[in-house]
Amino acid sequence: MNDITIISIITKSHYFQADMDRLFALKILLDATILSNMDNFWVNELLPFSTDKNSKEIDAWLDSEKNELKKLFRFTILSSIFTTAYYHLENEILFFSQILAKDLNMEKELDQIDDKGIKKARSFLKKLKVEIPNQWSEIVNYGRIRNAIAHTAGIAKKDALLDYINRTKNIDVDDINRIIFSDNFIEKAFNNIQTFEHKLVENIKNA
Repeated sequence: MNDITIISIITKSHYFQADMDRLFALKILLDATILSNMDNFWVNELLPFSTDKNSKEIDAWLDSEKNELKKLFRFTILSSIFTTAYYHLENEILFFSQILAKDLNMEKELDQIDDKGIKKARSFLKKLKVEIPNQWSEIVNYGRIRNAIAHTAGIAKKDALLDYINRTKNIDVDDINRIIFSDNFIEKAFNNIQTFEHKLVENIKNA
């Protein structure tokens, strides 16, 4: 590998890590400004027209709608943050494989790998004897979560994903198997993604 390739990878990594920090800061901001204030928003903004404030039926309906709205907003925000983080990681690893393939005149070998996305990039890096960090198994499961969000509105249908959710803390599914994220899961996912990328860059430099 020539020096320009290594410098390009290190520079790209710097921007990746900064983007991840900004994205997690955005998650914290959304928590503070939206998710933590959903009850007040629903009562004060969405039902000013209610004329029978003491009606048990309206109170029951309001409680139900508040819960459903909070679940929807929470899923929408956290799934968007999560998929954006995974998207950045996938593009990062693909960039590494492509720039290394070009530097080493191995673009044909990269194209011939019978896989897609981040798994294709990983297979190519292994060909170069680059050690893959041990967070890889988590990254694979994050890809499964991302696919469920993108293709089935967050409903976990495949056994591999359901098995992962069942054995993993701080993530669950509701009564229709839609994924329920917790703040702890999102924080851990960001930590795993950033650690994986950082270690991978170090391993590329040492390969």
